[in-house]
Amino acid sequence: MDIVCEGITFHFAEMEEGGYLASVPDLPDAVSSGLTLDEAFANAHEALELVIESSAEWGLAVPERFAERAVQSA
Repeated sequence: MDIVCEGITFHFAEMEEGGYLASVPDLPDAVSSGLTLDEAFANAHEALELVIESSAEWGLAVPERFAERAVQSA
């Protein structure tokens, strides 16, 4: 299942052991999970921000669509 928020696609998959795995296809390092869909979404959003922030700190490139977020977090 995909959810688009602020132009960003978040992908969710149910895990066999329960809960949801969440990822951002455009930023493969942004992966998280949660017991509920809401928790997985919140955690994925936080993972996205952390990946962008750490990439900016290390001078690593992020996809252009995330460049504005990288500047805001720097």
